[in-house]
Amino acid sequence: MQAIYQTESGDTSVLQFGAVEKPSLRNRDVLVRVHAVGINPVDAKRRASVIKAGHKLILGFDASGVVEAVGPEVSLFQCGDEVYFAGDNTRDGANAEYVAVDERIVGRKPKSLPHELAAGMALVSLTSWEALFELLHVPHSDTPTGKSLLMVGGAGGLGSIAVQLAKRLAGLTVYATAGRPESAAFVRELGADHVIDYTKDLAGQIEGGSVDYVFSAMPPEDNFEQLAALVKPFGGLAFALYPNRPLDCGQLFVKRATLGFERVFLRASTGIDAEKQGEILKRVAQLLDAGVLRHTVRNVYDDWSHIRAAHAQIKTGHTIGKITLKLAQAWGAMRVNLYCTKPCDMCRKENVVV
Repeated sequence: MQAIYQTESGDTSVLQFGAVEKPSLRNRDVLVRVHAVGINPVDAKRRASVIKAGHKLILGFDASGVVEAVGPEVSLFQCGDEVYFAGDNTRDGANAEYVAVDERIVGRKPKSLPHELAAGMALVSLTSWEALFELLHVPHSDTPTGKSLLMVGGAGGLGSIAVQLAKRLAGLTVYATAGRPESAAFVRELGADHVIDYTKDLAGQIEGGSVDYVFSAMPPEDNFEQLAALVKPFGGLAFALYPNRPLDCGQLFVKRATLGFERVFLRASTGIDAEKQGEILKRVAQLLDAGVLRHTVRNVYDDWSHIRAAHAQIKTGHTIGKITLKLAQAWGAMRVNLYCTKPCDMCRKENVVV
């Protein structure tokens, strides 16, 4: 099959296009023909990481496509199903013609979104959902609760879905940071009640100087002490990134506040409660189709040749919403025979070898 891969770490010049081995299926895997992928900061970070000698590293995590083969124990999907997912960082990614992914972490694609928009929703939706409702234990509510959230990095891919979840599913008063006028306008469109300037003192821009919850898409070491000071007693502070220095948690301790770190790939890599991610994606798709949530994709690159430009854009750290990349056009109309371990109607219809 064809894929975008790299054999050495480095800048965007290490990304190349060529033939790689098609992934083999585990018992509960579905083989997805990729139509579009999301571009995330983790792609740029992993591109620069150490690569095992002789290995062709395929990046790309969240994606959207069509199931073309299934493993022998698959029960949730069949060939022909349109799906979206965030993937598994311990396996080959989705920047390829095909990707194998455990069915438990896959959801049916939102019917209202084309692949290039659905591809940008899985990773940020899972990360935000798990951080808000699992790490911070924010209760679901259809009505205002009187409690508040500060979203640090409100206009980015992660913040733009977290703002919506907090406002529409939890009834929170939402503060969101944004630095540019266009970022501020975007966050307001998504439902943020207050947009504040992250370059200025945060407490002075928040009513009462504190909030019940803080969720940050920024490195914890950037302003941990300032954020910890904002959290109310019995509140919570969550980060989506790993801290690169020791953190003084004294301010949280005296307030009996929660501190958590979201690791979205943990369920996929360990298999522990993996099916919960499929359930979350199912719920998110329903909310998108019902118009309760809106997609946050702002940039769509037309084909694989723009992969370097997409990586360069995400590396700036100033992206509004999500970036996605269409891949189906890269593979053309080519179709190959697949060995499906569980024959289904789609295989017979398309004359796929089984």
